[in-house]
Amino acid sequence: MAEEQNKYFYRFRKLKHIFEYKELENLEIYFASNEELNDPMEAYKTVIFQGDSIMWHNLFKNYILCLSRCLLANELKGNPKKIIKISTFNILNPIDDFVYTNAYYDLFVEIYKTFREYFTKYIDDIFKQDNKVTAEALKVYLLIIHVIILEIIASHLYKKTANESIEFIKNAIKGNIDSLLIYKREIELHYNETSCPVVAMQFFDDLLYTPLIDKTRFPLSEKLHQYIFYGKFIDEYVNYLANFVRAKNYIASFNTDIRNPVMWSHYTENHNGICLVYKNMDNKMEFFKNDTYTKNRPPKNITLEFKKINYEYKDNTINFFYSFLDDDEKTKDNWYRDFLTNNKSKLYDDYKTNEHYIQNEKNLLTLPLYKTKQWSYEEEYRLILPERNEIKDKIYKYDFHYLDGIIFGMKTPLSKKLKIINIIKKLCDKNKKDFSTFNFYQAFLDTEYQNINFYKFEVTYTPLTEQNNE
Repeated sequence: MAEEQNKYFYRFRKLKHIFEYKELENLEIYFASNEELNDPMEAYKTVIFQGDSIMWHNLFKNYILCLSRCLLANELKGNPKKIIKISTFNILNPIDDFVYTNAYYDLFVEIYKTFREYFTKYIDDIFKQDNKVTAEALKVYLLIIHVIILEIIASHLYKKTANESIEFIKNAIKGNIDSLLIYKREIELHYNETSCPVVAMQFFDDLLYTPLIDKTRFPLSEKLHQYIFYGKFIDEYVNYLANFVRAKNYIASFNTDIRNPVMWSHYTENHNGICLVYKNMDNKMEFFKNDTYTKNRPPKNITLEFKKINYEYKDNTINFFYSFLDDDEKTKDNWYRDFLTNNKSKLYDDYKTNEHYIQNEKNLLTLPLYKTKQWSYEEEYRLILPERNEIKDKIYKYDFHYLDGIIFGMKTPLSKKLKIINIIKKLCDKNKKDFSTFNFYQAFLDTEYQNINFYKFEVTYTPLTEQNNE
């Protein structure tokens, strides 16, 4: 088979994929999400926050709203054993995912108006359009401002006296803004793709377990106090935003090297599974969703191209603020329209012509095509299914003519081989294909070359009985 390797793509499968999920019987390919991939460094990226005044004000607005909800929800539960964390909210659109009472909504509006009264100038001055803020640096900046935001929330939530809160806020702003500027200068001195996140993370870790404020000012349980006051909330909030920035697609992996024993060990449960052999038809494969279609009811076809993985480092810098401009209108309004003034960001209507947005999209699309050099032995190709509104499922069907053969692993049980052969015979009958033209191979250990080799064997088909199938 060596001379034919370039003509095929190979897909290693465990037996559970064949019998439990019925991938072979149904001629299906499962497209995995980024979270399901086996490399934690997969599609590594540097997330930055770089936007105009409206985007930054909305980031703080959502932060304040999530923090207020967390505090209020736990207060309403009455000293709960398990605190309600930020992960239970729709952080990207926290206003839309919650049914507010008029009183609660009015309370948030007053909290946010107070924040804007004191912070509009600082946000406009510090977070300018040309500033690149990494996710790690954002944690430091939020940690420093956090104490003031808490006081503003407390002044409304716990009905602190106006004079007491105003005096505290004014004193805190002076000291904390000075600290913010100092840390900002230090971080910017080290700004590059490798050193800036490390320096910022060290600053955050140094500050993380420093009590931000005397807890006697807030009637909170000890557990909630630690979560809110020691920066854990900030860490969770920014991590969520950074993790949201991902390639919005699903992936099916194939290979061109089937002789590597490591691949068989990893992906066929120690050689017990099989390898599906697909014809390479112009580096493309067509899929559909409906198995029972006619000329008058065509399937929803989608054609995907096999993309070769690059095993090299690529700096993928992704701007969070450009990552969901084409989402639904509510999310768009939440991030690109000012909550108080109703003014829109310049990107709101013409973002598709913005060169930075276009580059950001290109970087996102190429994320799944890069892995570290340590994975180069896989010689992987990928089919990438884009995440779109019309794509509701991650399982797609393909036509039987793509499947050319099956390689049985060295340890594939005989009973499983017979069942697989029976499945292929039924597929051949259903698709009017001569069973004798389907290729079956057996893997074996080639001691001379210390790799996996194969031999082709003929199958004289005899239908399996019910007893054989057990």
